Amino acid sequence: MMSIWVLLGPITMVCVIAIAMAICSAQVSVTQFAIYMSIANLGASLGSASYGLVAERTSFIQSLVLIGSMTLINLAIVLTVCSQLPDFFPSRYQRCPKTI
Repeated sequence: MMSIWVLLGPITMVCVIAIAMAICSAQVSVTQFAIYMSIANLGASLGSASYGLVAERTSFIQSLVLIGSMTLINLAIVLTVCSQLPDFFPSRYQRCPKTI
């Protein structure tokens, strides 16, 4: 189980990079992408530091439940935001006109 969790790290990072590139506007894409990547790296650093504090005070099962619940919360946030993307970026998500 832990090996699957470790292998998911690079896979999710590749997805994050692809999503960050997709939502960057063409005019400021380099700066915007750099900001997204620095936020992602800062989040990983803060997450690692805070997990070290949590791991000292909890058992392995409690830590696993905590990580799982945080993952589900993040998934719910991502799905909520992705469902609203056409409202935020209407030019990128235009529907094809219906033809007869």
